[in-house]
Amino acid sequence: MTNFDNKKTLRELMQELLLTGDYFVKREIQKQETSYWGDEAIVNDPDGNIRNLLSKDEIDKRVQNYEYIIKFVQDLSPESVLDLGCGLGDMLLNLDGVKFRTGVDSDVKLAQKRSNKISWIESDVEFFEKVSNYEVIICHHVIEHLDDPVNFIKRIYLAMKKDSVLIVGTPDFDCGAARLFDKKFRMLDDPTHQSLFSLDSLTRLLRDTGFILIDSDYPFFETNYFNQENLMKLFNKDDYSPAFYGNWFTLFAKKK
Repeated sequence: MTNFDNKKTLRELMQELLLTGDYFVKREIQKQETSYWGDEAIVNDPDGNIRNLLSKDEIDKRVQNYEYIIKFVQDLSPESVLDLGCGLGDMLLNLDGVKFRTGVDSDVKLAQKRSNKISWIESDVEFFEKVSNYEVIICHHVIEHLDDPVNFIKRIYLAMKKDSVLIVGTPDFDCGAARLFDKKFRMLDDPTHQSLFSLDSLTRLLRDTGFILIDSDYPFFETNYFNQENLMKLFNKDDYSPAFYGNWFTLFAKKK
């Protein structure tokens, strides 16, 4: 683990991971006293926009952005899927062909209101241990919020059954926009992002743990973020970085 140093650029911090063999940069954060989304899922994004995450427009956008994961899981035709850090439940709600669906998060009240056909479990995701009965485990934008993501990944690996699949998505703090915008990289704006990975470091962690990588994705061009407005924002380094190719990535791994 490399500690975050505000005097160093993100690029320098990510270089330290290469030199030391560490898997992530640890950043001090202030713990959230309320739900991550608030009681009514109203959030302020880095651009100052107030968004209702349960509006039809926001839900449709998220589902579009998750479509590559949904399709990957559907092609596997599993009977059981566990979503660790299920958030508002979008992923599981769009996997209605899966017989057994379980969503785990620290606050599932809003997800519960959206469907009673899914098993919603309110629990600390980092220490949830009942993962052995699932064919697919999704951890989409979860590990950057965890205090000890390395042990989290190792515990999941040991508990998973043979040939089950783990899907992990997280920001890449060594991507092009991170190098260009540095401390104004939009993924750094989230005060709960305490464990910062690069594509290289998470790949190393999964392989060193014993996983076999079977696919990867860098969703952008197929998402609603791919538009002229975001592309033009790349030329304004005085503001937060826009959504851009490589800001986040997803790795698909199997336990052999």
